[in-house]
Amino acid sequence: EKPIEPEPVKIELFNINEVPEITLEFELKDWNKLLQNYDLNPKNEKKVVSHFTFKVNGNTIALDSIGLRMKGNTSRRRPEGVTGEMHISTNTDWHHCHFGLDFSKYKDDQRFEGLDKLNLKWFKDDATYAREIYCYDLFKRFGCWTTPRASYCKLNIKIKGDANPAYFGVYAMIENIDEIYINSHKEQWGTGIGFLWKGGWSGNNNANFYSTNSMGVEDVSLDASKSKYYAYDLKTREEELETAKTELTQFIKDLDSKKGVDFKNWIAQKMDVDLFL
Repeated sequence: EKPIEPEPVKIELFNINEVPEITLEFELKDWNKLLQNYDLNPKNEKKVVSHFTFKVNGNTIALDSIGLRMKGNTSRRRPEGVTGEMHISTNTDWHHCHFGLDFSKYKDDQRFEGLDKLNLKWFKDDATYAREIYCYDLFKRFGCWTTPRASYCKLNIKIKGDANPAYFGVYAMIENIDEIYINSHKEQWGTGIGFLWKGGWSGNNNANFYSTNSMGVEDVSLDASKSKYYAYDLKTREEELETAKTELTQFIKDLDSKKGVDFKNWIAQKMDVDLFL
């Protein structure tokens, strides 16, 4: 007889009233690779392999071989030690930092509660541990459906061979803005997955909806001198970059040039103005 498959564990991932426990476990070589990559280029987006465990209300979900990378613009920092040091198992010099989890990096169909990615953030500038989570919850309550889901978790880092995991404390657990996020709101968008841009800065250019000469798909490698950065970084349908650039350039041109009733009618078709305000 065919064995009965156990029922999948059902959890509510972003529950503001619960604080699940996440453990990220690494082979020593993979953790050291993360440190080495940071030393080569702190902005690098290279991922290493991690084992992921999520515990809440007596339930445990474990995923093997997820991808993990460092995150943060001005807040990114080395998770352990100083430049050139590899992992030290005793009296370890741990540092809070942001992590990006990619559940399908090494297994194409692997998801966690329907998500492809999940962001874990420490509370760098918020001693209350509340502002960002509170605001996202507030926005949701008042109908701002574009708001990413967010709640708390407790984070542990475990390096195989160490006696105990390191407790990194309470972290923010935040939904990633990607194709899965867009698709989950397709009824509100009223369209399929369009061109998603991430605004930032590159040299003297920034995403100010005025300049249009820095658009592309970023390629951040371990060699900082060969990495490519853009003020507008395309995150979806990357193979259609030229079409996406034409569309965004026209939007910026119209945004900066239209006036009066012409602008009012145009912007009403391009944006949910009430939601934006």
